[in-house]
Amino acid sequence: VMAKLEWPELKIDNGGGWKNYTWLLVRGIVRACKDSEDKQLYAFEVEEKVKKDKVVFFATSKEECDEWSALMRKYAVHHDLDNGFIVSQMILGKGSYSTVVLATDRMKKEKVALKIIAKSRLNREDRQLLVEEVRISQELDNIYCVKTYEFIELADKFVLVMEYVSGGELFEKIVYNMYPEEDVRRIMRQLMGGVAYLHSLGVCHRDLKPENFLLSSEKPLSVKIADFGISINVDAEDPNHCLIDKDKLRCSPGYGAPEIVCHEAYGLPADMWSMGVVLYVLLTGIQPFNGSSPEMTKELMRKGEVNSDPLKRCSPLASDLVFRLLDRQPESRITAEEALQHPWLDHQEEEEEEEV
Repeated sequence: VMAKLEWPELKIDNGGGWKNYTWLLVRGIVRACKDSEDKQLYAFEVEEKVKKDKVVFFATSKEECDEWSALMRKYAVHHDLDNGFIVSQMILGKGSYSTVVLATDRMKKEKVALKIIAKSRLNREDRQLLVEEVRISQELDNIYCVKTYEFIELADKFVLVMEYVSGGELFEKIVYNMYPEEDVRRIMRQLMGGVAYLHSLGVCHRDLKPENFLLSSEKPLSVKIADFGISINVDAEDPNHCLIDKDKLRCSPGYGAPEIVCHEAYGLPADMWSMGVVLYVLLTGIQPFNGSSPEMTKELMRKGEVNSDPLKRCSPLASDLVFRLLDRQPESRITAEEALQHPWLDHQEEEEEEEV
């Protein structure tokens, strides 16, 4: 998945290059030195975890110091995750072959989320999806998408170092309580902004659902899109029909578009169908395509027929957006950019000034 690290020669001391200290990095913690009275002194230290021996490295500039401390830290962490992180026992989430735990970055002193993936659980197709996840997630830079800081390969596992979002899954919040429509509008405006950003990069998320939306704040409501485990880049020449799932469906039960379930060609419009299901759930508290069995759920997804009765308590504009998103025909389904211009999402309260 990742090429071996190549290290240039670093002549820091008279004894030779950085390679004289590889023994230390294998079991060492790299961190910045405490501020010195001499502001022109740029240094970082490596501490051996067992004997607590320390070696201080000096550089001629802040840029050089940052570059080499980052390189040495990466080398150390690729030998032992504990060299770079204090890993807690708090599990933030679980997937089919991964576990997300809370940790603290030893160098930055910041909380992060570690997605730990056991190599033994991955088949060839899973590894290819992981390559896509790493490549796509590290390229993202948007306030409505969870950031991925680093990818680490160890002997028996892969680790994605991600932004820690403290509020938990949106799904957990709506299981017992429904948000008022104005809050739903705010949530959807942010999520749609994130989807529009992904689609502008040619990225199809393929797994948009409340479990993959994380709350970074309750007051004011702030959400982020997470889990790019089955995301993929679409063909720029045909972004709406370039994908097809022949065997295993790449979507979640109840949220996948009809064209996916019918094994037809699909693309970015499939994400918009999922967002329509999300909006329906947030407005009504009901999953529109949830059957009594997996087979029944798949049949409901295939038909894509929407029960409009639960939407009668919602505003006409909110209902209109639901049906624009849950359009059975991908060609006429509203896009993310168009959805942001829809009167219901484009509505601004006087006290609220928010850019998406």
